[in-house]
Amino acid sequence: MMLMLRVGRERGAHGLIWRGFVGRDISRSISFKAARGMHDLLPDQWRARNSIIETGRKVAERYGFQTVDTPVVEHEELFTRSLGQQSEIVQKELFSWAHQEEQTTQEASGSSKRLSLRPEGTAGIVRAFFKPAPVSDHLKETAKNMPEKVFYSGQMFRRERPQKGRYRQFTQLGVEWISQHEHNVEADTEMLSMAHAFLSELGVPFRL
Repeated sequence: MMLMLRVGRERGAHGLIWRGFVGRDISRSISFKAARGMHDLLPDQWRARNSIIETGRKVAERYGFQTVDTPVVEHEELFTRSLGQQSEIVQKELFSWAHQEEQTTQEASGSSKRLSLRPEGTAGIVRAFFKPAPVSDHLKETAKNMPEKVFYSGQMFRRERPQKGRYRQFTQLGVEWISQHEHNVEADTEMLSMAHAFLSELGVPFRL
């Protein structure tokens, strides 16, 4: 017996809808598999992945980093500018598509009319802190609070050749130190120290 639970609205009413399949071999009726380069995380795998993320978050918090989250979907132009138009990620690995609403609303501004699934986390983090809303006030507030130290984790997407241990959808976690100084010895030192603490807590053998 297999029960499917759906929470939602049907015919104007909110509630729980149970649908049961009794006396059927469900495995024979379901023949779909994950799309190429994608994979499922079953309970044991999910717990292992989540444990790594939480370890990273706790280590980052000890160093004064705060957690942020950004959208999975961004304007394609964000990545072509940050990664470079000729980079391998932009040329071969972006999941991008034309979006009719974006084409209509952004024609006047001349900005990107295409959307992309994010291939990495840094570009979205920088965009979030330097968005023009309004430009002058936001940049003044951001500069006053620098350095901004943030931790992030989430799903990334790259249309690369799938192979063992490499998927088109994957989890990335990282930290960003947003500062007015291009070369910051303090930031580099803290990043190395944090990486040491993170790998040590995971029990991963390494050598700096």
